[in-house]
Amino acid sequence: MDARARLERAAADVIVILKGIAEYSEASIAVIGGLALWKYMPGGRTTQDVDFIISIDSAPHSVKNKLLTLPNSPFIQQAQYFLYRDMDGNYIQIDITPAWQSPYLPAAAKKLKSVPADPC
Repeated sequence: MDARARLERAAADVIVILKGIAEYSEASIAVIGGLALWKYMPGGRTTQDVDFIISIDSAPHSVKNKLLTLPNSPFIQQAQYFLYRDMDGNYIQIDITPAWQSPYLPAAAKKLKSVPADPC
């Protein structure tokens, strides 16, 4: 699997995990940053992490804590890095930005409850 596909799969996996948390069902989420650019400009910039924007006011702290406490959580916190361990054992950095830190929520943002079961 190439680097972009690995990151896209990780983004989809994280979204599915968040979708499974009932209290987040009304939250909107979008992939932003390098991965979003890479998808639309494949010959341009690359990245090694996945950046999300989410409409949860207490993010990122509360969201990370919730993900870390899930049974058999694939997430770990190492110093300032929040990492997701994919099915191949790769650790991928995940950054979560609350919507209030951005001047707008991207039009591509979707409510977690409306995201398909396999968003890839």
